[in-house]
Amino acid sequence: MSYSAIAAMEDLILSKQGLRPRELICFELDKTDRPDASFAAEFQGYSVKAQATRGFGKLTGGTADEPKETPGFAALMKMGENDFLVIGKTMHVSFQRSGYRLKSWEKGRFRDDQWVAEQPLDLPQDGTEIVVSLTEAPNSLDLVRIRFEKPVESAKPAFARDEAPYPHCVRIFNGVSFDGWEADPSTWSVVEGGAMRGVGGTSRLAYTKADYGSFRLIFTARMNPVNGDHLGVLFWGDRPTDPSKPKIDNAGWIQFMPPFGGMWDYHPPKHHNLPHEKLAQGSNDSTKWCTTEILCNLEKGTMRVAVDGVELARYTHPTPAERQDPEKRIIPGPIGLFRHGGGASEYKDVYVEANPRDDLLITVRTPADLQR
Repeated sequence: MSYSAIAAMEDLILSKQGLRPRELICFELDKTDRPDASFAAEFQGYSVKAQATRGFGKLTGGTADEPKETPGFAALMKMGENDFLVIGKTMHVSFQRSGYRLKSWEKGRFRDDQWVAEQPLDLPQDGTEIVVSLTEAPNSLDLVRIRFEKPVESAKPAFARDEAPYPHCVRIFNGVSFDGWEADPSTWSVVEGGAMRGVGGTSRLAYTKADYGSFRLIFTARMNPVNGDHLGVLFWGDRPTDPSKPKIDNAGWIQFMPPFGGMWDYHPPKHHNLPHEKLAQGSNDSTKWCTTEILCNLEKGTMRVAVDGVELARYTHPTPAERQDPEKRIIPGPIGLFRHGGGASEYKDVYVEANPRDDLLITVRTPADLQR
């Protein structure tokens, strides 16, 4: 029964999508014969594994009064590059490929020869392996579309990174385009002088495509105009899924606000001011260009910050080892540059050192420097 159903699906899907038969595999798992029934194969460069689950009610036949356990079955079809459709029921199917992570997945169906997404699914925190759980409901099939991507940090950069003026740092904003960044054009643009400018629109955040846990970030920024607003850098939070409306509240971000040295916490259940150690008084004038250095150690949960060569603040997260609890965790994630409210934020000369070699702020001036 299951193979005839899959054959019908193959005729339908392949004829509409113009795919070749070698780009499809089908398999069946029956727990009535083997409770630990499983399947493993290589498909289009991906490691595919499947495990049968307990399900009742066949596609045809089987009722609530007389249930019949259904063998799990599935068809996997290549829809495009790193783009697959999973059809089936009564099993878990996992996909994994070294150097790739999940970009999106959704439930849906075909209408007029076109795929229509009906239920977008939340991206897992670790998207290197995805497990698709197919329905156990009677007289039902799941259609799930999954798409993978190769993370930017695994690929060659799209621009030549200039030699940085800071040891071991690389320039991550080229001052010409948003290569390596997610920056919605309704808010973000590159302006004269090589700065990214955020004003208006729907996006409160331009953020890196690469993730960072422990890092040194050095950048120059100002408000132009201020209009009651402030600058901000966000880190250790969840990766947004929509650059036009990136999620900030309840997404676990830690924020530092130069040049005055404020901090804010966006962990659930409600964002709030973040107490921290203040070592010096920062400037309240955000209209002047200022250079900020942020040094973060994920394993220790520590942050040190200097603005214009003076260390202003230190912070230690109370649960540095927590990676799961959304109310307490800190995790590797993108670095985000904030457009907070009604002003215009400008950022330029952005450099990063991933996994810094030491715990020193390299922009801090010595007493001898201050006397010059």
